[in-house]
Amino acid sequence: MRTRTLTSIAIAAAVIAAPGATPAQSGFPSGLITMIVSAPPRDNLASIHRELADIAGAELGVEIKVENKPGSGGREGVEALIEAAPDGHTIAAVWNAPLTIAPHTGAASYTIDDIVPIMRTTAGAPLVVCVHPGFRADDSDDFVDHVEDNPGKYSYGTDGPGGIVELAGGRLFRSLGLDLKPVAFDGSAGVLRGFLGRKSDIYIGGVAGIIGQTKEGYAKCLFSTSEDPPMRFRDLDTLDDLDLEDQATHVWWALVAPKGTPPERIEVLAGAFRKAASVDQFKYFTRRRYENVAAGTPEELADLIKAESDAFARVVKEIGLAK
Repeated sequence: MRTRTLTSIAIAAAVIAAPGATPAQSGFPSGLITMIVSAPPRDNLASIHRELADIAGAELGVEIKVENKPGSGGREGVEALIEAAPDGHTIAAVWNAPLTIAPHTGAASYTIDDIVPIMRTTAGAPLVVCVHPGFRADDSDDFVDHVEDNPGKYSYGTDGPGGIVELAGGRLFRSLGLDLKPVAFDGSAGVLRGFLGRKSDIYIGGVAGIIGQTKEGYAKCLFSTSEDPPMRFRDLDTLDDLDLEDQATHVWWALVAPKGTPPERIEVLAGAFRKAASVDQFKYFTRRRYENVAAGTPEELADLIKAESDAFARVVKEIGLAK
Protein backbone atom coordinates (compact mmCIF):
# COMPACT_ATOMS: atom_id res chain seq x y z
CA MET A 1 0.00 0.00 0.00
CA ARG A 2 1.31 3.47 -0.88
CA THR A 3 2.49 5.74 1.92
CA ARG A 4 0.02 8.54 2.42
CA THR A 5 1.11 11.93 3.67
CA LEU A 6 -0.55 15.32 3.69
CA THR A 7 2.41 17.35 2.43
CA SER A 8 0.60 19.17 -0.36
CA ILE A 9 -2.38 19.91 1.88
CA ALA A 10 -0.21 21.20 4.72
CA ILE A 11 1.75 23.50 2.41
CA ALA A 12 -1.41 24.91 0.87
CA ALA A 13 -3.02 25.40 4.27
CA ALA A 14 0.02 27.24 5.62
CA VAL A 15 -0.08 29.76 2.78
CA ILE A 16 -3.79 30.37 3.27
CA ALA A 17 -3.10 31.89 6.68
CA ALA A 18 -2.02 35.09 4.88
CA PRO A 19 -4.39 38.10 4.80
CA GLY A 20 -7.38 37.47 2.54
CA ALA A 21 -7.61 38.58 -1.06
CA THR A 22 -10.94 39.56 -2.56
CA PRO A 23 -12.16 38.29 -5.93
CA ALA A 24 -11.76 41.77 -7.41
CA GLN A 25 -8.15 42.04 -6.21
CA SER A 26 -7.13 38.58 -7.41
CA GLY A 27 -8.91 38.49 -10.78
CA PHE A 28 -10.31 35.14 -9.72
CA PRO A 29 -12.75 33.64 -10.42
CA SER A 30 -12.94 34.61 -14.06
CA GLY A 31 -16.01 32.54 -14.88
CA LEU A 32 -18.19 29.58 -14.00
CA ILE A 33 -17.15 27.40 -11.05
CA THR A 34 -18.19 23.76 -11.13
CA MET A 35 -18.92 22.11 -7.80
CA ILE A 36 -18.84 18.33 -8.12
CA VAL A 37 -21.09 16.74 -5.50
CA SER A 38 -20.46 13.07 -4.84
CA ALA A 39 -24.13 12.31 -4.10
CA PRO A 40 -27.50 12.17 -5.93
CA PRO A 41 -29.46 15.45 -6.30
CA ARG A 42 -31.92 14.65 -3.49
CA ASP A 43 -29.27 13.67 -0.98
CA ASN A 44 -28.73 16.09 1.94
CA LEU A 45 -25.11 16.55 0.91
CA ALA A 46 -26.32 17.80 -2.47
CA SER A 47 -29.19 19.99 -1.29
CA ILE A 48 -27.13 21.72 1.40
CA HIS A 49 -24.22 22.40 -0.94
CA ARG A 50 -26.57 23.72 -3.66
CA GLU A 51 -27.81 26.25 -1.13
CA LEU A 52 -24.23 27.09 -0.13
CA ALA A 53 -23.19 27.40 -3.79
CA ASP A 54 -25.96 29.93 -4.50
CA ILE A 55 -24.91 32.14 -1.60
CA ALA A 56 -21.16 31.86 -2.25
CA GLY A 57 -21.67 32.44 -5.98
CA ALA A 58 -23.33 35.77 -5.23
CA GLU A 59 -20.36 36.67 -3.02
CA LEU A 60 -17.87 35.74 -5.75
CA GLY A 61 -19.90 37.31 -8.54
CA VAL A 62 -20.04 34.12 -10.64
CA GLU A 63 -22.30 31.12 -11.05
CA ILE A 64 -21.38 28.00 -9.10
CA LYS A 65 -22.88 25.10 -10.98
CA VAL A 66 -23.52 21.88 -9.04
CA GLU A 67 -22.70 18.70 -10.93
CA ASN A 68 -23.83 15.49 -9.22
CA LYS A 69 -21.47 12.54 -9.57
CA PRO A 70 -22.68 9.82 -7.18
CA GLY A 71 -21.36 6.31 -7.18
CA SER A 72 -18.79 3.99 -5.62
CA GLY A 73 -19.33 5.38 -2.14
CA GLY A 74 -18.38 8.92 -3.15
CA ARG A 75 -15.17 7.92 -4.92
CA GLU A 76 -16.44 8.79 -8.40
CA GLY A 77 -16.84 12.42 -7.39
CA VAL A 78 -13.32 12.61 -5.96
CA GLU A 79 -11.87 10.88 -9.04
CA ALA A 80 -13.60 13.42 -11.30
CA LEU A 81 -12.20 16.24 -9.18
CA ILE A 82 -8.56 15.15 -9.33
CA GLU A 83 -8.78 14.86 -13.13
CA ALA A 84 -9.95 18.49 -13.41
CA ALA A 85 -7.68 21.45 -14.14
CA PRO A 86 -6.26 22.79 -10.84
CA ASP A 87 -7.25 26.38 -11.52
CA GLY A 88 -9.86 26.89 -8.78
CA HIS A 89 -12.80 26.65 -11.18
CA THR A 90 -13.53 23.03 -10.22
CA ILE A 91 -14.12 22.01 -6.62
CA ALA A 92 -15.95 19.15 -4.90
CA ALA A 93 -18.29 18.63 -1.99
CA VAL A 94 -17.65 15.26 -0.37
CA TRP A 95 -18.09 13.46 2.92
CA ASN A 96 -15.22 12.06 4.91
CA ALA A 97 -15.27 8.40 3.86
CA PRO A 98 -13.96 8.87 0.30
CA LEU A 99 -11.11 10.95 1.72
CA THR A 100 -10.10 9.23 4.95
CA ILE A 101 -11.26 5.61 4.56
CA ALA A 102 -11.35 4.57 0.89
CA PRO A 103 -7.62 5.12 0.17
CA HIS A 104 -6.73 2.63 2.91
CA THR A 105 -9.01 -0.15 1.67
CA GLY A 106 -7.60 -0.32 -1.84
CA ALA A 107 -10.93 0.90 -3.23
CA ALA A 108 -9.64 4.32 -4.34
CA SER A 109 -7.30 5.27 -7.17
CA TYR A 110 -6.15 8.39 -5.31
CA THR A 111 -4.67 9.40 -1.97
CA ILE A 112 -5.22 12.40 0.28
CA ASP A 113 -2.20 14.02 -1.36
CA ASP A 114 -4.33 14.50 -4.47
CA ILE A 115 -6.64 17.07 -2.90
CA VAL A 116 -6.35 20.49 -1.27
CA PRO A 117 -8.75 21.51 1.54
CA ILE A 118 -11.04 24.51 1.28
CA MET A 119 -13.56 24.31 4.13
CA ARG A 120 -15.23 21.83 6.42
CA THR A 121 -18.94 22.41 5.82
CA THR A 122 -20.58 20.47 8.66
CA ALA A 123 -19.49 19.75 12.19
CA GLY A 124 -20.12 16.02 11.94
CA ALA A 125 -22.90 13.76 13.09
CA PRO A 126 -23.02 10.16 14.33
CA LEU A 127 -24.79 7.38 12.51
CA VAL A 128 -27.72 5.56 14.10
CA VAL A 129 -28.30 1.82 14.48
CA CYS A 130 -31.91 0.87 13.79
CA VAL A 131 -33.96 -2.31 13.39
CA HIS A 132 -37.37 -3.40 12.12
CA PRO A 133 -40.31 -2.94 14.53
CA GLY A 134 -40.53 -6.66 15.32
CA PHE A 135 -36.90 -6.97 16.34
CA ARG A 136 -36.75 -8.02 19.99
CA ALA A 137 -34.77 -5.07 21.35
CA ASP A 138 -35.67 -1.62 22.63
CA ASP A 139 -32.24 -0.29 23.56
CA SER A 140 -28.53 -1.02 23.11
CA ASP A 141 -28.34 -3.64 25.87
CA ASP A 142 -31.36 -5.51 24.50
CA PHE A 143 -29.77 -5.43 21.05
CA VAL A 144 -26.48 -6.95 22.23
CA ASP A 145 -28.24 -9.64 24.28
CA HIS A 146 -30.57 -10.63 21.44
CA VAL A 147 -27.84 -10.83 18.80
CA GLU A 148 -25.59 -12.79 21.17
CA ASP A 149 -28.41 -15.29 21.64
CA ASN A 150 -28.81 -15.63 17.85
CA PRO A 151 -25.30 -15.78 16.34
CA GLY A 152 -25.19 -15.54 12.55
CA LYS A 153 -28.94 -14.99 12.24
CA TYR A 154 -29.04 -11.28 11.49
CA SER A 155 -27.49 -9.06 8.82
CA TYR A 156 -26.67 -5.39 8.47
CA GLY A 157 -26.32 -3.34 5.29
CA THR A 158 -23.05 -1.68 4.30
CA ASP A 159 -22.28 0.98 1.70
CA GLY A 160 -19.59 -1.09 0.00
CA PRO A 161 -15.77 -0.99 -0.02
CA GLY A 162 -14.30 2.06 1.67
CA GLY A 163 -17.66 3.26 2.99
CA ILE A 164 -18.35 4.89 6.35
CA VAL A 165 -21.11 2.37 7.17
CA GLU A 166 -18.83 -0.56 6.36
CA LEU A 167 -16.20 0.79 8.76
CA ALA A 168 -18.65 1.84 11.49
CA GLY A 169 -20.43 -1.53 11.49
CA GLY A 170 -17.22 -3.54 11.28
CA ARG A 171 -15.48 -1.82 14.19
CA LEU A 172 -18.62 -1.65 16.35
CA PHE A 173 -19.80 -5.26 16.01
CA ARG A 174 -16.24 -6.60 16.23
CA SER A 175 -15.74 -4.72 19.51
CA LEU A 176 -18.99 -6.14 20.84
CA GLY A 177 -18.10 -9.67 19.70
CA LEU A 178 -21.33 -9.98 17.69
CA ASP A 179 -21.77 -12.43 14.82
CA LEU A 180 -23.62 -10.41 12.16
CA LYS A 181 -23.53 -10.80 8.37
CA PRO A 182 -22.62 -7.71 6.31
CA VAL A 183 -24.61 -7.22 3.10
CA ALA A 184 -23.10 -4.73 0.63
CA PHE A 185 -25.33 -2.23 -1.16
CA ASP A 186 -24.56 0.68 -3.48
CA GLY A 187 -23.94 3.60 -1.15
CA SER A 188 -25.92 4.91 1.79
CA ALA A 189 -29.12 5.20 -0.23
CA GLY A 190 -28.78 1.52 -1.11
CA VAL A 191 -28.35 0.67 2.57
CA LEU A 192 -31.67 2.35 3.37
CA ARG A 193 -33.48 0.73 0.44
CA GLY A 194 -32.10 -2.67 1.39
CA PHE A 195 -33.28 -2.25 4.97
CA LEU A 196 -36.76 -1.06 4.01
CA GLY A 197 -37.00 -3.90 1.49
CA ARG A 198 -36.02 -6.33 4.29
CA LYS A 199 -32.89 -7.42 2.51
CA SER A 200 -31.05 -6.63 5.73
CA ASP A 201 -32.13 -6.72 9.36
CA ILE A 202 -30.17 -3.79 10.76
CA TYR A 203 -29.77 -0.26 9.42
CA ILE A 204 -26.67 1.83 10.09
CA GLY A 205 -26.81 5.28 8.55
CA GLY A 206 -27.69 8.93 8.87
CA VAL A 207 -30.61 10.43 10.73
CA ALA A 208 -32.10 12.16 7.68
CA GLY A 209 -32.64 8.89 5.85
CA ILE A 210 -34.41 7.03 8.65
CA ILE A 211 -36.23 9.60 10.78
CA GLY A 212 -39.35 9.57 8.60
CA GLN A 213 -39.45 5.77 8.75
CA THR A 214 -39.38 5.84 12.55
CA LYS A 215 -42.29 8.29 12.62
CA GLU A 216 -44.29 5.99 10.33
CA GLY A 217 -43.49 2.95 12.47
CA TYR A 218 -41.33 1.18 9.88
CA ALA A 219 -38.17 1.30 11.99
CA LYS A 220 -36.97 1.84 15.53
CA CYS A 221 -33.55 3.26 16.34
CA LEU A 222 -31.63 1.90 19.31
CA PHE A 223 -28.30 3.72 19.64
CA SER A 224 -25.84 6.04 17.91
CA THR A 225 -22.28 5.41 16.75
CA SER A 226 -20.77 8.06 19.01
CA GLU A 227 -20.67 9.20 22.60
CA ASP A 228 -23.44 11.72 21.89
CA PRO A 229 -26.97 11.25 20.56
CA PRO A 230 -27.71 12.81 17.16
CA MET A 231 -30.02 15.73 16.50
CA ARG A 232 -33.72 14.73 16.80
CA PHE A 233 -32.81 11.55 18.73
CA ARG A 234 -31.74 13.07 22.03
CA ASP A 235 -33.01 10.14 24.14
CA LEU A 236 -31.18 7.51 22.11
CA ASP A 237 -28.55 5.30 23.72
CA THR A 238 -24.94 6.09 22.78
CA LEU A 239 -21.61 4.29 22.81
CA ASP A 240 -21.23 5.44 26.41
CA ASP A 241 -23.98 2.96 27.28
CA LEU A 242 -21.92 0.19 25.66
CA ASP A 243 -18.56 1.34 27.13
CA LEU A 244 -17.25 1.88 23.60
CA GLU A 245 -16.52 5.62 23.58
CA ASP A 246 -13.25 5.03 21.71
CA GLN A 247 -15.07 3.39 18.78
CA ALA A 248 -17.02 6.47 17.70
CA THR A 249 -17.68 7.12 14.00
CA HIS A 250 -18.95 10.44 12.63
CA VAL A 251 -19.86 11.74 9.19
CA TRP A 252 -18.79 15.23 8.17
CA TRP A 253 -18.75 17.11 4.86
CA ALA A 254 -16.14 19.32 3.24
CA LEU A 255 -15.17 21.28 0.16
CA VAL A 256 -11.90 20.36 -1.54
CA ALA A 257 -9.99 21.22 -4.73
CA PRO A 258 -7.55 19.25 -6.89
CA LYS A 259 -3.87 19.17 -6.01
CA GLY A 260 -1.99 22.06 -7.57
CA THR A 261 -4.75 24.63 -7.19
CA PRO A 262 -2.95 27.94 -6.47
CA PRO A 263 -3.00 28.84 -2.76
CA GLU A 264 -4.22 32.37 -3.46
CA ARG A 265 -7.27 30.93 -5.23
CA ILE A 266 -7.94 28.54 -2.36
CA GLU A 267 -7.82 31.62 -0.15
CA VAL A 268 -10.49 33.38 -2.21
CA LEU A 269 -12.73 30.32 -2.28
CA ALA A 270 -12.35 29.63 1.44
CA GLY A 271 -13.21 33.22 2.32
CA ALA A 272 -16.31 33.26 0.16
CA PHE A 273 -17.62 29.91 1.40
CA ARG A 274 -16.97 30.76 5.06
CA LYS A 275 -18.90 34.00 4.61
CA ALA A 276 -21.74 32.14 2.88
CA ALA A 277 -21.86 29.52 5.65
CA SER A 278 -22.21 32.23 8.29
CA VAL A 279 -25.46 33.53 6.78
CA ASP A 280 -28.47 32.81 9.00
CA GLN A 281 -30.44 31.56 6.00
CA PHE A 282 -27.86 28.83 5.38
CA LYS A 283 -27.59 27.86 9.04
CA TYR A 284 -31.36 27.47 9.26
CA PHE A 285 -31.48 25.49 6.01
CA THR A 286 -28.77 23.16 7.32
CA ARG A 287 -30.30 22.57 10.74
CA ARG A 288 -33.62 21.71 9.10
CA ARG A 289 -31.70 18.82 7.52
CA TYR A 290 -30.24 17.60 10.82
CA GLU A 291 -26.77 19.05 10.33
CA ASN A 292 -24.74 21.77 12.05
CA VAL A 293 -22.52 24.22 10.16
CA ALA A 294 -18.78 24.11 10.85
CA ALA A 295 -17.30 26.66 8.36
CA GLY A 296 -13.74 25.85 9.39
CA THR A 297 -10.49 27.06 7.85
CA PRO A 298 -8.36 25.14 5.35
CA GLU A 299 -5.77 24.58 8.08
CA GLU A 300 -8.36 23.02 10.39
CA LEU A 301 -9.64 20.79 7.61
CA ALA A 302 -6.10 19.69 6.73
CA ASP A 303 -5.49 18.71 10.36
CA LEU A 304 -8.77 16.81 10.53
CA ILE A 305 -8.10 14.90 7.30
CA LYS A 306 -4.63 13.93 8.46
CA ALA A 307 -5.72 12.83 11.95
CA GLU A 308 -8.76 10.87 10.78
CA SER A 309 -6.91 9.27 7.88
CA ASP A 310 -4.20 8.02 10.23
CA ALA A 311 -6.77 6.72 12.73
CA PHE A 312 -8.90 4.99 10.10
CA ALA A 313 -5.83 3.39 8.51
CA ARG A 314 -5.32 1.53 11.79
CA VAL A 315 -9.00 0.60 12.08
CA VAL A 316 -9.12 -0.70 8.50
CA LYS A 317 -6.23 -3.07 9.27
CA GLU A 318 -7.68 -4.14 12.62
CA ILE A 319 -11.07 -5.15 11.22
CA GLY A 320 -9.70 -6.68 8.02
CA LEU A 321 -10.96 -4.20 5.42
CA ALA A 322 -7.55 -3.54 3.87
CA LYS A 323 -7.12 -5.17 0.45
